[in-house]
Amino acid sequence: MKLKHAALQLGLRGRLFLLVLVALAPAILILLSNVISLRQSREAEVHARALQIGNLAALEIQRIMTGAERLMTAVARVPAVRNFEVDECIDYLRGLGADNPQFVAISVIDREGVLRCRAPMPETPQRYSERAYFVRALAGEPFIVGNYTKTLTSGAAVLQLAVPIRNDAGDVTGVLAGGLNLEWLRDILRQRQFPNNDALTIADVNGVILAREPLSERFVGTKIPADFMRLVGADRPGTMEVTSQDGTRRIMGYFPPKANGSGLYISAGLGRDDAFAPINAATLDGVLMVLAGAVAAFLTAAFVGRSLIREPVRKLNATIQAWRRGDDSSRTGMQAENGELEAVGAAIDKFMDELAQGRLERAKAEESRELLMHEMEHRVKNVLATVQAIASQTLRKGAASPEALEGFFGRLQALASAHRILLMGNWEVADLRQVVSDAVRPFDRSPSRFDIEGPDIRIRAKAAWALAMAIHELCTNAAKYGALHDENGAVRIRWQIGDGSGDNLFRLCWVERDGPRVAEPSSSGFGSRMIARVLASEIRGVVTLDYQPNGLACRVRAPMEHVLLSNAA
Repeated sequence: MKLKHAALQLGLRGRLFLLVLVALAPAILILLSNVISLRQSREAEVHARALQIGNLAALEIQRIMTGAERLMTAVARVPAVRNFEVDECIDYLRGLGADNPQFVAISVIDREGVLRCRAPMPETPQRYSERAYFVRALAGEPFIVGNYTKTLTSGAAVLQLAVPIRNDAGDVTGVLAGGLNLEWLRDILRQRQFPNNDALTIADVNGVILAREPLSERFVGTKIPADFMRLVGADRPGTMEVTSQDGTRRIMGYFPPKANGSGLYISAGLGRDDAFAPINAATLDGVLMVLAGAVAAFLTAAFVGRSLIREPVRKLNATIQAWRRGDDSSRTGMQAENGELEAVGAAIDKFMDELAQGRLERAKAEESRELLMHEMEHRVKNVLATVQAIASQTLRKGAASPEALEGFFGRLQALASAHRILLMGNWEVADLRQVVSDAVRPFDRSPSRFDIEGPDIRIRAKAAWALAMAIHELCTNAAKYGALHDENGAVRIRWQIGDGSGDNLFRLCWVERDGPRVAEPSSSGFGSRMIARVLASEIRGVVTLDYQPNGLACRVRAPMEHVLLSNAA
């Protein structure tokens, strides 16, 4: 009888243990599933982040290279450089070098490859006819991004750059060569904030590292390992997980020379261990929580008995089953202070709360990304359409004259200024006073010749860039023919909401005074047509141009709802 009772007691204990395992198994599976899902999601996020950081770095390097190209092209057009006037050229390059620390050893070379001008000039004659960048520039390439090298005079590490020198007939008569100072480039990169174990690498087309943060001194001048040289020659950007030369595991976003406008290889690496540290910690906490709950459950089954364990196990199992059926609101309702199994139930409730919150946040993030992509697509289409219209109207007569190019670049600058203001307002709102001030700034001086007055109001995105473009065109016209053409002229800009009679019109008035005598032109130019067309299409505005003898007066009227936000004042 005692043996039978002992067997029955052992069997009950075994069945209780089995029930505990059944109850905990779904929680463990949910934990594993959540961990796998989170790691996969984090993996995708880190790859996307690495590609985004690499793209931002590529855009920054492209901006630097574009600035270098513009400066060198301008220097190549200086008469003393074009005509190889040695003394004047040396004096000019000496002053240029003092103002532009990003360049080292700017040299003027004739068609025979002979160095004609440098500040300072070397004591012995030097020839460069065999240099690859010289041959490419002599062949007419507008801007050559060469390779890593060190200067013969100072030994400074530089990136070779070159542009052709042309005479008035457009023939190549020589080459302007210079070296981009890699120490200057290193200092620029160090201004960026690099989290622990993140890295940024820039290399030339041969894979020689030009800049690298961190550990710049260790890697600059060395070549990218052979295993990764295929990335330098790739056709498109991408991401991959690598173990870097410094031994750190990183997820890297790379942009080969063929895939960015700088002609250089750029990669950004994010430390994998740092990126996954929060998930690893959360996983460990979850595992420890499940283990603690399991230990508490087995101890309860062993020492308390069937009557006190059946109901908690039933609640646990029922809650997990509800979750498996899709009922995300199901909870055990247990309190941790009531016992070990109750602590497991409370932990599972907390875990399920966190899981539900994570799903909700991921859904919101996905929705936000989708909206952002649609908004960005719309903005880019609008910008491209505007640039296409400006280019078509400005350059439609064939080859672009310097005046046409100046007008085209000025209009693009006005468009860029308006978009910069909109970017600070999340593309939705801009401050009208700032829009006007940015538009007139390139034409102003001290003391100011602009008298700007009007209430502080916030305007819509379309109104911001339309008014910026219109004011830029008025400034350009005034600088050529009107009040800004001489020393005495001035411009008054006023705007108001309504006229006090209850109408719902926005009014802006541009009035020139004290400038040259003005007469109405026989035909309207592109500027006046663009002002009327842009304002009419974007804010349904009506433009009135009054060519008064004392100066041009331009008045704009538009419905208030097409200019102001609904809550702007």
